Amino acid sequence: MKNVLKDKNLYLPIALVIGCVVIAISFYLVQVDKRQSIERQQEIENTRATYEKEQSELLAKQKECESLSSGVMRKWNNVMGVTYDKDFWEECVVTFTNTETGEIETSPLRFMKDTRY
Repeated sequence: MKNVLKDKNLYLPIALVIGCVVIAISFYLVQVDKRQSIERQQEIENTRATYEKEQSELLAKQKECESLSSGVMRKWNNVMGVTYDKDFWEECVVTFTNTETGEIETSPLRFMKDTRY
């Protein structure tokens, strides 16, 4: 009978140890999730900052090209406009009507024969 009582006395400490282990694992998993969430948020903020910087640089380049537009249009009567092409040329391009073929073409401003405007 004493062996049975001895075993019953171990139930409470074993239950406490198991409970503490469960609580510790739960706390650890919550902390890991928080850290991952913070890292995702920082990545989103960095991406947003990079995007905003690229957009402001693009806007500045577009305004610079637009400021050149009136001078170029005065020089050549077939010019439709000057814009910034970020995809292919990555510089100011002139959209104009080819006087020989009548087609609308695009060319970088630096390729124009007389670039003094």
